[in-house]
Amino acid sequence: MTMKAIKFPKMKSRKEWAALGLSVGLIISGVFLLSDSQKLQRLAVLEEGMGTCFQRVAQTFTAKMIGEDRSVYLDKGFTQASEECFGEAASVANQVSVTTVATKAAALVNKLANEVSFFHAKIHGTDESFAKNNDIVQSSQLNSRFQGLEAIREEALSDVAGAKAQARSGVLRSKIAFYLFAFFCPFAFVMLWWNAREQNRTNQEVEVEAFNSLESGRATLNATKTLIDRVLANNDLPKTKDLFDRTYALLSLEGKGGLKVKTITAQDNESREVAIEKVWQESEQADLVVENKSRQAQLKAMIKPEGPTTDLEATLSRHLDLISGTVFTRGIRLDLNIDEEAGIRIKGKSEELEQILFHALSEAVNNAAEGSKQLSVSMKRLGGIALVNIDVQGSVFPEEILLESSKVARTKPLPNVDLQIARELVEGIGKISFENTETARRTQFVFNVVEKASDVRVKNVTKATKRELKEMFANQN
Repeated sequence: MTMKAIKFPKMKSRKEWAALGLSVGLIISGVFLLSDSQKLQRLAVLEEGMGTCFQRVAQTFTAKMIGEDRSVYLDKGFTQASEECFGEAASVANQVSVTTVATKAAALVNKLANEVSFFHAKIHGTDESFAKNNDIVQSSQLNSRFQGLEAIREEALSDVAGAKAQARSGVLRSKIAFYLFAFFCPFAFVMLWWNAREQNRTNQEVEVEAFNSLESGRATLNATKTLIDRVLANNDLPKTKDLFDRTYALLSLEGKGGLKVKTITAQDNESREVAIEKVWQESEQADLVVENKSRQAQLKAMIKPEGPTTDLEATLSRHLDLISGTVFTRGIRLDLNIDEEAGIRIKGKSEELEQILFHALSEAVNNAAEGSKQLSVSMKRLGGIALVNIDVQGSVFPEEILLESSKVARTKPLPNVDLQIARELVEGIGKISFENTETARRTQFVFNVVEKASDVRVKNVTKATKRELKEMFANQN
């Protein structure tokens, strides 16, 4: 029969490690507090016991010196009990010397017990050398002997007092540590409970949003990625999130490279020529040159199609609104400096622009959350271009990103997945650059602005027929 190894749950967050550390600290400080208290108690018992035992010896000595031969203090039973008292004190001293710094106490108490035994032998006259002496000699020897006992006792008590002082200091330190751990430990477990509650609440919110997207049938790629990122981050799955980001990046790039492009055939050219000729025929009437502006716009679009355009300010504002919740919860300060000029349209599809802004802003928010928590987004128009700057204060781009982005021929992808996707998607509709300013790292986008119809000024209107216009163009050439 084989035993399965016990698997302990893996710690996922600093709060869990903190709770574990506080719990272990509480247990260890409690053990030390109990141990130091027991040491102090044993030392107090030893000190008190030595005082009691020596007091009995002093009573016997006093009775002998004043000549009270019938005193109970000179009885052999009393002196034998005193010797047994010192024997018990020696036993306690041996235990104390093992667990405390009172290393001399055991030897001194044992020595004192032996000296007390010899002292009682002299008191009762059982010592042969003592029995041959007269009373004066007896008193002198008793006095010197008792003084020797006092010296041994004082030395033992001094050693015990030093051990008691150290034990008191240990008890005080253990108490402080125990009370601190006991104070903070409940807070740690409350935080764990609160985090688990918030994690469950966030998961439920994501589930509701996912259900609504499925029911409405309007789920978008960016919204789905945002939900998945929230779930992976909320459940602390960094490896899975990294795998998803890399896979998403590959799918995004493959999707961009695999866009279907409609090829213009000869039939399309013939249809266009027919439409143009029809407009020209209708323009034979001179007054339609000025009045029929809608057909002139149609003619211009047929001759020079500009492709899809996107409202830059509206798209940027929409994405800033989407990240406002994340910015607030992460404690990031967001500064906006958006050009108030409305209707700035740039060349490119709205889906591509949304993908570009989504990845650039997501990367900036993540970087700001780990650093100074200051993010600045600005947009302005300069002539025929529009600039979008995303600055993360107090942060810099690594040298490898700056070197790779400055190369004309790209040799390898950028180390950051979001920046790599943004760089790939912006091709064809604008440019992206990375730089480190004095106070921040900047991601800058440059887009070509599409001129609005109101920006075109008519300098001259000529009233003419088709034939006259052809002759005019021929003369100009």
